Amino acid sequence: MVVSYLPDVMPDVASFARLFDTTGWNAEYQLTPAAIHEAASNSWYLDMIVDPAYQGRGIGSRILEMMNAHAAAHGIRDLQLFSARGKDGFYRRHGFTIRPDAAPGMEIKRSGSGFGDRP
Repeated sequence: MVVSYLPDVMPDVASFARLFDTTGWNAEYQLTPAAIHEAASNSWYLDMIVDPAYQGRGIGSRILEMMNAHAAAHGIRDLQLFSARGKDGFYRRHGFTIRPDAAPGMEIKRSGSGFGDRP
C-alpha cells in the first residue's frame, strides 16, 4: 500500500465528516459536517484522525512524527491532546504521558454556541 502524506490538503466536507465520526466525538458534539470541516480547516496543523480501516499500519505514527517535527520547527515545545477513547496506548508508545490530576489544564463544556451560555 502506498500512502501519500499531504499536510496542506484537507479532505472534502463529507469525507472529513465521515472520518470525524469514526472517533465517536460527534455523538456528544452533534456538529454538522460543515462545522466539523470548518473547525479542522482553522486548526494549525495539529489534528490527526486515521480511518480505523487503516490503523495499525504505521500511518498514525508517521503523521505524529510529522506533527512533532512541524511543531519543533516552529518553537512549540509542549503538545497537549485529547484522543478518542481507548487510543491512549498509541500516544504513550510515542512518548506522551497522562497529565496528573493536579496538572494545569481545564475545560468548559457549553450546551449552546456562545461564550455567554452557561454549561
